[in-house]
Amino acid sequence: IERYIDVRETSRRYNDKVKLLFVLCFIILLWLFAILFPLPMSSSLFVHNRTRAALVSGVSECKSRWTAGELSRYVQIKFACAFLLPSLITCTFSFRLILFLHRWSIRSRRLSLSNNSLNNYKRRATTLVLLIIISFFVLWSPLWILQLYD
Repeated sequence: IERYIDVRETSRRYNDKVKLLFVLCFIILLWLFAILFPLPMSSSLFVHNRTRAALVSGVSECKSRWTAGELSRYVQIKFACAFLLPSLITCTFSFRLILFLHRWSIRSRRLSLSNNSLNNYKRRATTLVLLIIISFFVLWSPLWILQLYD
């Protein structure tokens, strides 16, 4: 979203204030999410030391009071909030950014700006946006695939 605002808005002063406010709100939201989201799961955990082997070896086992269905629902909600929603936002604003760059390059060609430098700028920006989207999915998909099918 920040990249989209950065490219889309032309007023630098307005852009910096909005960007700073947006980034601060986003950081606060992420910290709240990181602190509050694990609480239901961590409150259901307990240490299980009932076997003789566990008492002798000193090894403890951590168990959850949740049923398999409750745990599955929790993972699905976590998946939706921590992967689907961010990926939807990232893809939406990234493709809007690519569309904006495409329209901007068409408009600039009509105004007869340097075609070669314009194409290089558009190509680099599009490549960067696509690399960000691809890296997001490549890096986060294995974690969520393992969690959903565990």
